[in-house]
Amino acid sequence: MAIKQKVATLLLCLLVVQAASAQSTVGCKTDVSYENRNQVDPSPLTLTKVWGIVEDNDKVRIPDVCLGLFTEEGDKLIAQTSTNKDGSFDFGSVSPGRYRLVARYDSFCTSNTPIRIARQAAKNRRGQKRIVIHMMPAAIDRCSYGDYR
Repeated sequence: MAIKQKVATLLLCLLVVQAASAQSTVGCKTDVSYENRNQVDPSPLTLTKVWGIVEDNDKVRIPDVCLGLFTEEGDKLIAQTSTNKDGSFDFGSVSPGRYRLVARYDSFCTSNTPIRIARQAAKNRRGQKRIVIHMMPAAIDRCSYGDYR
């Protein structure tokens, strides 16, 4: 009986590990490619950290959205992540500079948001603004966009 329990426990552990590794690739199966459908580029969002949420028109958060952080010059991909089950993302530490945050999700217009990462004062960690990417269905006169919250 003890051997059967050990085998069952081992199989359960293997299934959990396999499920966890499958979930880590869910949002972005390949590298995010640069895309800009902005008719007019908005002013860059000034931030100290690249983190936030992705939601639709009804403010429902969207999981598994692919996000890529690109250099402003040359559109080079420097980091990539996807939203978690709560529609949240966090790129962690990003060097100061100008970037483009590109968010892609099937059936929605790709968002391309210019951002500027500023140095953060050591004492001012509370006032970090969060990015909100508003994913919208593709249309002729509107597209997905990002702003603060």
